[in-house]
Amino acid sequence: DAEMIRDQMLAVSGLLSTKMYGPPVMPLQPDGVWQVVYNGDRWQTSDGEDRYRRALYTLWRRTAPYPAATTFDAPTGELCTPRRIRTNTPLQALVTLNDPLALEAAQHMARRVLRDGGATWDERLNYAFRLALSRGPREEELARLGKLHEKAARDLGRDQQAARDLLHVDRVIYRGDRVETLIARAEDTAEGEAPDTPPVTAVVWRYRTSEPPADWAAPEFDDSTWRQGPAMFGKDAKKKDDDDDDRLKINTPWDTEKIWLRRAFAVPVEAMEDFRAIVNFRGAFDVYVNGVLAAESLESSAGTKHMEIYSAARKTIRVGRNVLAIAMRRSRDADGAQYIDAGLEASRPPEFEPRRPDDAERAAWVIVSHVLLNLDELLTKR
Repeated sequence: DAEMIRDQMLAVSGLLSTKMYGPPVMPLQPDGVWQVVYNGDRWQTSDGEDRYRRALYTLWRRTAPYPAATTFDAPTGELCTPRRIRTNTPLQALVTLNDPLALEAAQHMARRVLRDGGATWDERLNYAFRLALSRGPREEELARLGKLHEKAARDLGRDQQAARDLLHVDRVIYRGDRVETLIARAEDTAEGEAPDTPPVTAVVWRYRTSEPPADWAAPEFDDSTWRQGPAMFGKDAKKKDDDDDDRLKINTPWDTEKIWLRRAFAVPVEAMEDFRAIVNFRGAFDVYVNGVLAAESLESSAGTKHMEIYSAARKTIRVGRNVLAIAMRRSRDADGAQYIDAGLEASRPPEFEPRRPDDAERAAWVIVSHVLLNLDELLTKR
């Protein structure tokens, strides 16, 4: 079953958590699975050992179950399922070959083999086989995997960055560990972390509601005459007797057809990557970074979008001062709700351990471990 396949990979690698009970957890899954219109819920990858708890504890959303599990015939929560039908499809092989969790398991399995498997190639491969398949390798398997290791070490010796990525898969794939907020949204700063912690002041933007000059989004544009106001901008069309918890937290009223916003932000280090605009909105908008179109919502809509910055705009970002600009337009009649609250985040580059002369040889063991995690007796008998 789907849960067993995932748990066995974690167990073989030494990552599987033995923690029992408690609330569900969110292991790594691809971005966008929970991108639902009119719903700002996000899959927030769990920290620490919660990432590696048994699949039994994985949070299950009825209409968006864990994607790797569905490939292995785990059902959705929309219908009652008296029993699972197990299939064997090429998609399943693609999951175990390409799922970041499988690569992370291979990374840690390789560490385990190099640490505990002995000093020679034969000793280590025997140990790895017993971990993954509960038996030792046959002579032809030793020969084939020996050739694989030799070729992988040779190739990785010519591509040191690939070798370092394989040796630090866990530092590469967990983007959330490296995210830095460059511009915070109002909803991110509305409440303190503890009951006795005062609210953080909302981010202040420069804005205007009349048509600006053509170069208004450029970083050198002088916006000192524009008005200033904290996000979120907009108006709420809910009735006065609605529950306060359901009402928008508007900090700066906006009820015109359009609004233009500007905010400077600082990039602290070089090589920051994966720049994303996070926009909670009702309407339609265009986002610019340093005067270049960076993201857009062409159709009038609502909700929270996490949008990767277009490559042309990303190339303009430098260490130091940059400018995020947004042109927002109303999408409904003048009596309806309209609002925008935007932020920007990016990832710091992963920090790797110092280089070692045997990096390529150790990284080749990650590839061998990955192969063993993808084998079963049906394949090894061929």
